[in-house]
Amino acid sequence: MQENLFDKKKKPSVTKHQLLGKYLRAWAIIIRKKFPRSDAWYVDAFAGEGKYRSGEKGSPLIAADLLREEQKTTCRFHVICIEKDKARARKLRQCEADLEGSIPFAVRQGEFVSELPWVLERIGSDPAFFFLDPLGFAGMPLAAIDQILTLPHKEVLVNFMWNAIQWWSKAPSSQRALTELMGTDAWRGLGGEDEWIDLYVRQLRATGSYVWGFRNKFPGTGAKRTLYYLVYATKVLIAFKIMKDVMFKQDTRRYFEPDLFEQMEFSEFVKEVHRRVRTAGALPRRDLLEFTLCETQHLDRHLRKALKQLQEAGRIIKEGPPQSPVYRGSGQSGSGNDAGLVQERAPASYGSSSSALAAPPFPRIKISYGNYECLDGTERTLVRRVGDGSIVKRFDRTPIPKKERDVVCPHFLELKWAYGCPYDCAWCYLKGTFRFSPKGPQPTVKRLDKVRRHTIAFLESDSQPELLNTGEIADSLMYESGRNSFVSFILPLFEAQNKHKVLLLSKSNRIDSLLSAPSHRQVVASFSLNARDVASKWETRAPAVSDRIKAAKALFDEGYEVRIRIDPLVPVPGWRQAYLRLLDEVFEDFRPARITLGSLRGLQSTINNCPDKTWVAYLSDTSGWGRRVDFGLRCDMFATLIEALRQQYDYATVALCKETLGLWATQGMDFRRIQCNCIL
Repeated sequence: MQENLFDKKKKPSVTKHQLLGKYLRAWAIIIRKKFPRSDAWYVDAFAGEGKYRSGEKGSPLIAADLLREEQKTTCRFHVICIEKDKARARKLRQCEADLEGSIPFAVRQGEFVSELPWVLERIGSDPAFFFLDPLGFAGMPLAAIDQILTLPHKEVLVNFMWNAIQWWSKAPSSQRALTELMGTDAWRGLGGEDEWIDLYVRQLRATGSYVWGFRNKFPGTGAKRTLYYLVYATKVLIAFKIMKDVMFKQDTRRYFEPDLFEQMEFSEFVKEVHRRVRTAGALPRRDLLEFTLCETQHLDRHLRKALKQLQEAGRIIKEGPPQSPVYRGSGQSGSGNDAGLVQERAPASYGSSSSALAAPPFPRIKISYGNYECLDGTERTLVRRVGDGSIVKRFDRTPIPKKERDVVCPHFLELKWAYGCPYDCAWCYLKGTFRFSPKGPQPTVKRLDKVRRHTIAFLESDSQPELLNTGEIADSLMYESGRNSFVSFILPLFEAQNKHKVLLLSKSNRIDSLLSAPSHRQVVASFSLNARDVASKWETRAPAVSDRIKAAKALFDEGYEVRIRIDPLVPVPGWRQAYLRLLDEVFEDFRPARITLGSLRGLQSTINNCPDKTWVAYLSDTSGWGRRVDFGLRCDMFATLIEALRQQYDYATVALCKETLGLWATQGMDFRRIQCNCIL
């Protein structure tokens, strides 16, 4: 006999109901205080039978019992249950008798979408919490959730049933339901679980809501597969604070929230709070709370502790009433040289080495090492990261290629001094990488006292010689204007030693700081170029290709090692002549130390988040690094340029960027001897 869903409550439901109960209790207390003379509503949109046949209570009765206990003022709680199945709705109505009439309990038999207008008209502007817990994924359109969240004082907790979605996503009968669920048909062609939940969260955030949640796995020791995600959304900051705290306590094993911002240790968090107060001059606590909850892994209690520590140290002062304090920077924290170190635009100064908190002295920064198999077949002990890895970290997400479709990419070191880029190229993968950042891929500089300390810690380590790439998640020359020069900040650190080098990768032509540098033995300059027709269509905010080539020539004439990347190659009509003309322009002016070629490619997260998708029409192949140009066409493009370099310019120092092992083989190139842009 087949087991009924409501025979016995299983472990995933226990976890789900525990979280629901903990949040509802905190929610009810806040509602009683904030809305003492109002009605407040709990809406169970896929309510079920109300009670399991083994005697355990389902979510409607859990909520009703809890809200009844908290009904201690003139604020009156209501429960509305929606259930489309007639038999389940009938059993749910029978459960109403168990409540002894102590709390209004209404059961609506019908579809969630069809009953929602009645519910919203009944609730109006009263505070309400909606629990959407379907058996699958049908009948829960994003448009309905958007309709709820546009109203004041509303919150939604959604069960995003990943297990059902992955099983039914290919079924023709599920296509419409999935489009309604995601609020877009961009789900078609999505890859794994992360891309699905990323898209769903992005859609919810498009409503202007705060969004958080956690993942629940299948029960059983060692189980790793996801059963569902509980996704919470609201426009009420205090509610978001409570739910994040509840979820944090419920299960800290894995949140789906991407690590777009640094996972700050508490000491670093304190410094960042202080820096924000000093930079702004004065900040309301709400602004600090929003930063804490939305941009870090920390909670409100961590913010309170940080503020107390800063006040006791005399770094900040608190003004205003207790309900809405304003924090101001204290004059006791030394000179103002660090006030401009981190801004959303160009930083005021890179020259100061003082920290936001001058004392106590910084502890020794730990260097983590790892044993790596390299592309040439050797094994080496290399630096994995410095400290928490937020500044210096090895890019090691590409395993050693074994199969034809495996991607070739050496494990290089990143120096992540900033993120974002002002040039906004149509296909820029930063649009996907920073899709959850409030400012998207707009440039942001990290705390340069930390950049300095972590860089020096690496340079003083006993690691093997390395090239540190400053242009993987930012344009290395995007702030080259007067005293805002990143070059003036970073070059002296590398020129003070002779083992490691820094890579500056850019589409910029701002090179004055490089031309005036007293020495440049430890610097490699690399320019990203493209065919003129391609750049004029999809790289519209970047300097002209001819200006980039002039900048590269000027550095070459000054004795710099200059490399170029022609990436991405786009098979536009007339591509052959366009890219051969680009080679002529380059070699007419200078001879690059290396040339790295890359073809057009796009991760699904990038495609989803780029406004201009005209370039996507050129992608028809798939690989371990997103969608790509057709394999045969890629082979033709690479072969054309490589042959021209060999025949016309006697040039062979060429590598391919993030290309498959099979494609390397078609060009007769040995990936084990790779000399690409990002390594020494």
